[in-house]
Amino acid sequence: MSEQRKSDINRVVEEVWNKGNLDVLDEFYAANFVLRRPPFPALEGLEVFKEHTREGLKAFPDFQMTIDEIIVEGDRDASRYTWRGTHTGESSTMGRPTGKQITVVGISITHWVGGKRVNEWNYADQLGMMQQLGWVP
Repeated sequence: MSEQRKSDINRVVEEVWNKGNLDVLDEFYAANFVLRRPPFPALEGLEVFKEHTREGLKAFPDFQMTIDEIIVEGDRDASRYTWRGTHTGESSTMGRPTGKQITVVGISITHWVGGKRVNEWNYADQLGMMQQLGWVP
């Protein structure tokens, strides 16, 4: 089970985040999926998450994510990741492009039911991202 889960996580990263294939989300995310990402409000529902993902990929057209480590236990997993991108696209969530290259690290803890993600708690270095973009000192 844990090797299959790791394979599924890597497939989502490669297909969705690195290639922009949002159709893969339907295969691995429940319709009532909830993403909690402090300090921002939760994203509730797969369609809301898809739109948020689409806007993020528009802002960083060269977005690339690497999974640095995965731990699977039962119906939960934890992934430590690094993503890189250049803020060259305009989006509703990331505003006007800065042209800056950034690197963000984070940890995601996910709960799966019936082979689909239902809840995710994502803790990324949001302050570091805002500093790299020049939005805060």
